[in-house]
Amino acid sequence: MRPLLAAFVMSARERLRYRGDLAGSAVFLAIIVFIFARLWQAVLGDGADLRGYTVAQLVLYLLVAQVVTMSPGMLHQRIAEDVRSGDLATQLLRPVSYVAWELARGMGASLVRATALVVVGVPVALAFAGLPRLDPRGVAFGMLVLVPAAMVLQALTRILIGLAAFWFEDSNPFHWIWQKVSFVLGGLFLPLDLYPGWLRAVASWLPFEAMLYGPARTVIAFDADLAWTTAWKLGAWLVVFGLVLVATYARASRRLQLNGG
Repeated sequence: MRPLLAAFVMSARERLRYRGDLAGSAVFLAIIVFIFARLWQAVLGDGADLRGYTVAQLVLYLLVAQVVTMSPGMLHQRIAEDVRSGDLATQLLRPVSYVAWELARGMGASLVRATALVVVGVPVALAFAGLPRLDPRGVAFGMLVLVPAAMVLQALTRILIGLAAFWFEDSNPFHWIWQKVSFVLGGLFLPLDLYPGWLRAVASWLPFEAMLYGPARTVIAFDADLAWTTAWKLGAWLVVFGLVLVATYARASRRLQLNGG
């Protein structure tokens, strides 16, 4: 565990040195929050709500979902570059798993990026949409349990997409498809409660709901049943994607050895 902790801390410190990158991500999020705050105010007007969601809730929901989406950054591109350049072969000499090492590095960078997004995004949301009525239990459980778990799941999927470079020249299309589907079926811009029943039913069987809708909905409108359901779904999907990632990496390693590194 010590090497992985060292990788986590090293990556976090490295990300802190890239202040321009952090500032760019934070400004981008602030612009999105501002645009949607104005949009919802124009659509709903002052004091109105959309099926029980106020403007302030909708904007904060978007902020939390965006933090989960944006925090991993372009982790898949670093993995893919290691594969294409052959650097992965030399990194196999480490006494720890390459996947575990990259996951620790990814989470260190994600934590720093998520903190920057929250620090900038929350004041913008409060300034342009106001503070919704929040349940402290939902904020605590959502931000300290569900959001971190969702970030880990995001990192696992990005590593898996990066490893696709073993079989495909460019793994970016897989990321684009995954990202766009998650925007829709995860409820990035709108809570899934506002979706048609059939589409919500489809989303409930996929990991995107647990990654985006569950954590964000728990923060803005706490429901104990939904919170615990989201927690066990995240746990289940973490196991599923973890096993898929281990199997994929094992197959990729065999391919690497057969090709002589």
